[in-house]
This record gives sequence, structure tokens and C-alpha cells, in this order.
Amino acid sequence: MKEITIGNRTLQFQVCCEANEADSYEYTEFYEGTETVTRKKWLFWGETITEEKPKLVFTIYRDITNPKLTKEYWRRELAKEIELLDRKDEILKEEYI
Repeated sequence: MKEITIGNRTLQFQVCCEANEADSYEYTEFYEGTETVTRKKWLFWGETITEEKPKLVFTIYRDITNPKLTKEYWRRELAKEIELLDRKDEILKEEYI
């Protein structure tokens, strides 16, 4: 994964691709921090496995490496998503207004 710093946030991102019989498309997933995930090795039984995974915070359904999309486009899209993340943080702190 690659890193990008926007304001005071450092995000990791990766470009993903989905394909089916008719078409394919690429999208970019953005991560911030990690989260602890606990699961069983064999669905319902076996040892319990605990691992740290990157925490997905948002997805933009465009490829960040696409040369047809301008920097202004990405700045605008990322600014919208960062604003929503900041709002979520305010709500968690109970700052409603």
C-alpha cells in the first residue's frame, strides 16, 4: 500500500480491480490506522486468530493512477471524504453543532 498525507491525516491507499464476464472497473480504497480482527481458524472451530488489519475508511470508485483524471479532481474528491471523516470524529466526541 502507498501513503498520502492530506492536512493532518495520513492515509494508505490501494487500487483494486473487479471483473466479470461483461466488464471490469477499478476503484481506490483508503485506510487509516488499524483494527483488531478476531476469528476462528476453521469458521466455527479451531484456534482463535487475532490479527491487525488496516481500517477501511472510504472508497472512491475511480482509479487514482488513471492519467485521465486531474489533480484537481482528486483534491476535490478527497476533500469531500476528509470532511465527512472529520464530521464522524466530531459526532463521536458528541460535538453535534
